[in-house]
Amino acid sequence: MQPNDPDTADLVSMLSLTRDDADLFRGRCHAGAPLRAFGGQVAAQALTAAGRTIDAAQSPNSLHGYFLRAGDPRDPIEYRVERLHDGGTYANRRVTATQRGEAIFTLSASFKRPEEGYDRHVRMPSASPPEQLTDPLDDPGPHPDYADFPGWE
Repeated sequence: MQPNDPDTADLVSMLSLTRDDADLFRGRCHAGAPLRAFGGQVAAQALTAAGRTIDAAQSPNSLHGYFLRAGDPRDPIEYRVERLHDGGTYANRRVTATQRGEAIFTLSASFKRPEEGYDRHVRMPSASPPEQLTDPLDDPGPHPDYADFPGWE
């Protein structure tokens, strides 16, 4: 994504929130049909609201979201952030998105400060590119997994 790219501007616009209080944000959903708020946008705005209440050095580490009822794109969505924990490395937030006084979505998110550490990733072994591999369906040969399929001996 490039800062001056129209697609980037559209994305930033879709995630934009108005801050009404330290832990209270308001967002709008897409306009148009169908008359249901797009869940991905609601979740992204909830994560954005949570992220505005933490140290900028911390990044999202995990999140869990629950869609509770349909949102209406004609009405604004209120995002209330609860600051559950602010530690040296981790911060946790819970966000409740509401319309007309009813919760439509909840998000629980963890944010983590980057830190140096041991690299636990195992290096991938060398392998042939996919286009050089044979298709197992061309000649499956005898295989115990095919025993239940007549004609695949």
